[in-house]
Amino acid sequence: AQEPEKPAEAKPLEVKPGPNDTLITCDGGMYFDADEGVLVYLKNVTVKDPRFDLKGADQLKVFFDKKPVDAKAPDKSAAGVGNFGDVKKLVAVGTVVLKQKSVGGKEPVEASGGLLTYDIPTGEIIISERFPWVRQGSFYARAKEPNLTLRLLNDGSFSTHGNWEMGGNLNLNGR
Repeated sequence: AQEPEKPAEAKPLEVKPGPNDTLITCDGGMYFDADEGVLVYLKNVTVKDPRFDLKGADQLKVFFDKKPVDAKAPDKSAAGVGNFGDVKKLVAVGTVVLKQKSVGGKEPVEASGGLLTYDIPTGEIIISERFPWVRQGSFYARAKEPNLTLRLLNDGSFSTHGNWEMGGNLNLNGR
């Protein structure tokens, strides 16, 4: 009598992300809303991207551009992932910490708050709630009230609104 063949042990798909890939992980699952064009990640969300790292999100929403529907397509009911283009915006909620890796050849910028919105095409990042703060090298700026706003741009420039404190070694000549 022949022994029955043992099924292969189940393993996760093996993938080696490339240096230009974005990797998003979460502990609470995810879902895609095809009507809105948004992918939602839940619980302990982290993002590793060539431009930035993000951690501490309870929820991350990834919004996609919608592609125009082809009127000549035979089946218009098959709307799905294929009808979406590039990522246009990220919205993270939680105790979010963002680290921009390269900002105009300067030191990385690290910032935090309770709500982060990242407009991908423009590179504008808006952080608010939970006493937002930003740090680059020895320079820092921190909100003195919980619901203030911090706006960051790709070139390292930023603006704030409300009661903020700033500090650090501002002597750029090393004197």
